[in-house]
Amino acid sequence: MTNLVRPAALAAILLVTSVSGFAATLSPACQAKHDAVAAKIAKAKETGNSEEQSSLQKSLAAIDSQCTDAKLTSMHDSAVKKQEATVAKRQAELDKATAGGNASKTKKAQDKLNAAQAKLDKLKATDPLK
Repeated sequence: MTNLVRPAALAAILLVTSVSGFAATLSPACQAKHDAVAAKIAKAKETGNSEEQSSLQKSLAAIDSQCTDAKLTSMHDSAVKKQEATVAKRQAELDKATAGGNASKTKKAQDKLNAAQAKLDKLKATDPLK
């Protein structure tokens, strides 16, 4: 019986050690995401918002188990590509409005293009790992 207890105890110790060790191995970017969500959980707890707290707990678990620098970089790259497509669409809308000769539509299209380009520039200037 003692021989069975020792492996079980050892397995439990290894599990606890590996789980606690895993949390400590988050990259700085993932740790920042973890800390931000943990702060939101504390705020939801203070205000008694149990639904938000539950939702945030799920997000925190996902960050702890799935967040990697590679995933953060990939998500950032996808966001940049999506915004580049939006800029291209807004440019086409501006070209069409300009060709139509309607100054009001041209101005609106230019404003939309400027906003989309500003968002793209901000995304490109952002380091996903910081």
